[in-house]
Amino acid sequence: MNQKTLNVVDMEIDKLYPNANELIIDENTKTCKATIIDDDLDPIKLRFDSDGVVTILTEGWTYLSLSYDHLCIIQGLMLDAEEYYNNLSKED
Repeated sequence: MNQKTLNVVDMEIDKLYPNANELIIDENTKTCKATIIDDDLDPIKLRFDSDGVVTILTEGWTYLSLSYDHLCIIQGLMLDAEEYYNNLSKED
């Protein structure tokens, strides 16, 4: 794909999934989640636990294909979730 095509794809992802690749914190349940978008433009839902684990919610999927970039995004989200949970435990 050329850069122009990539920019169009990024714009479409932003329209379809405005919170893609962002950590979503539910203050009521004290949980973290996110959605990343794979190369086929399918949303992959993630849940981050306070013990440093990410759960990839695979209901309805037969397989997942994640690129290096996807794994880097997940790692960054894990670090953000870890920071949230660490700050939360300091409040207790």
